[in-house]
Amino acid sequence: MAGASRSFDDDELVGLFELSHDAFCIAGFDGYLRRANPAFARSLGYTLEELLARPFMDNVYPDDVESVEASNPERFKMMDIRDYPSEPVALSHS
Repeated sequence: MAGASRSFDDDELVGLFELSHDAFCIAGFDGYLRRANPAFARSLGYTLEELLARPFMDNVYPDDVESVEASNPERFKMMDIRDYPSEPVALSHS
C-alpha cells in the first residue's frame, strides 16, 4: 500500500538500537545523553554508564565545540520531530 507506514514495537526498536554496528545516540536538551548504543560507547572508549553520566559536550571534538554551543535548543522545543535538523558532530575520547 503506497504511503502506508509501518509501526515498530518497543522490542524491535530496542533490538535495532542495541544490535546496530553504527554509532548513534539520543541526546536531551539538558546536555546529557538519554541513550547511546554499544557501538557509540566503543567508538569513544567509554562504557555506556560513563557516557550517560557526563555532559554530552565533554565528548565533542574541541574544534566543534563552538558551533555546537552556538545552536539554540529553545528554537526546537515546539518543532515537529520530523522537522528536527540532524547534523553530524565529531566526537572525541578525552
